[in-house]
Amino acid sequence: MAAINRHSPPPSPCNFTCIVDRKKSWCIGCLRTLDEIGAWEQMTPQQQWAVLDRAEERRASLKKHGA
Repeated sequence: MAAINRHSPPPSPCNFTCIVDRKKSWCIGCLRTLDEIGAWEQMTPQQQWAVLDRAEERRASLKKHGA
């Protein structure tokens, strides 16, 4: 499997399921916070990858807790 180039911007994680979970304050489609979504275009590739890492942690937490 090829290594991920974290110096290049990742594709947007938006999947057009744009509904904000008010309790968690993140989009249930891409699992980014509103701040992360709003700042996405101004972020460096490294910052974008960090957002994707956090979103993946949120996804894993949801699976772990059965949400």
